[in-house]
Amino acid sequence: MEALSMAFPEEFTEQRLGNQISKLLSANQLNGWARIRLQVWRQAGGLYTPAVFEIHYVITAQASAPPTVSLKSKVFFYEDTRLFFSAISRFKTCNALPYVLAGIARQKAAAEEMILLDVFGNLAECIASNLFWVSDNTVYTPALQSGCIEGIMRKQLIHLFRQAGFSLVEGLYPKERLLGADSAFCCNVAGIQWLEQVEGHRFPEKRHPELENRLRAWIAHV
Repeated sequence: MEALSMAFPEEFTEQRLGNQISKLLSANQLNGWARIRLQVWRQAGGLYTPAVFEIHYVITAQASAPPTVSLKSKVFFYEDTRLFFSAISRFKTCNALPYVLAGIARQKAAAEEMILLDVFGNLAECIASNLFWVSDNTVYTPALQSGCIEGIMRKQLIHLFRQAGFSLVEGLYPKERLLGADSAFCCNVAGIQWLEQVEGHRFPEKRHPELENRLRAWIAHV
């Protein structure tokens, strides 16, 4: 909201929003795992130059499954629409056209996932998840300068890896770096999805056992 010059209403406090979410969960009888979505948009007025800075917002909740560790076997690079870095690219906005088009391409290819690239051909992220890979005991992930979303699970895993003493590097890398990795996975609120192969390239079986065990333990207790 700050990046988009939206005005914060008085009720936008951690306690007030927490109470509203609790009431919503109770009203929908959601006592187990649930997915909460807070959506904010600018009030009407003006065209490309807003006449007002106040906002509308809505909170929705729906039942959800707990995060899991799974495997994706058929993954491709999506080349047609590239991501670019900007002051707002790390935020999840309603403009999701690159991901929608990548999703359509995934359907046409009967694939399980697509990996998006930035305008320079660097690795960015997957359709609805962030990308990580492991090479020589070092964990890599695309930097925010790739135009990727700063996902919640991405932030949590970066913190987890560094807290556990793993070497973790954020940077800009061509897709060849991924294809030469020991293992790769993507992550989102659904959990961890290991990539078995990308563009027909199969990753070796030598996954980092300590890292994989920590991921499974963390997902089980998240």
